[in-house]
Amino acid sequence: MVEEKAGDRKPYGLDPPSVELDITGKAHTTRRLLLGDDTPAGGDVYVAVAADPRIFTIASYNKSSLNKGLNDLRDKSLLTLSPDKVSRVELTEKDQHMEFDRTKDGWQILKPSPSPADGSAVDILVRSLTDAKMVLNATGDAAAEFARATPMATAKLTGDSGTQTLEVRKNKDDYYAKSSTVAGTYKVDSAVGLALNKKVDDFRSKKKS
Repeated sequence: MVEEKAGDRKPYGLDPPSVELDITGKAHTTRRLLLGDDTPAGGDVYVAVAADPRIFTIASYNKSSLNKGLNDLRDKSLLTLSPDKVSRVELTEKDQHMEFDRTKDGWQILKPSPSPADGSAVDILVRSLTDAKMVLNATGDAAAEFARATPMATAKLTGDSGTQTLEVRKNKDDYYAKSSTVAGTYKVDSAVGLALNKKVDDFRSKKKS
């Protein structure tokens, strides 16, 4: 505690506060937490509770963890399937169509021709797709960029909770995606595009029989 009865909160950056949070408990009572300036020595930040005259300090990292915008708190996942539960993958590209099936013996290639698959290569593909996230701080109109971008691939993943698709397009060095589970079109990390930029031979088992 810095001050027990503060008559003026402005010197602490608490009037107005830089961050204000209303916290409601199980009893439906709400308390308002006010976060102010950093202390002169650094490392701490001034804090108070509305209607309480006392001024406290807490570690500055608390302010960083609480000062979040809507995009910071939003779930950015484009697919909701767990990679370990995906049992079938279909990739449709301009000049090829590939299908993979997870069996008790591991991943198998069904199309364009049946053959054993390199399980780790397919696992990397599946994880890259299920880990795909929206890039929400990107500049420009993602929907307009998606419309003018070149279609790259459409991935269809089937798991225990159903089938989900992810359509990916490329414009220069940027990648944009549209998901069947989330409304809208979003820029995605280049790792998603690189994971799809594969030929069927990249997924064939290299083990000699």
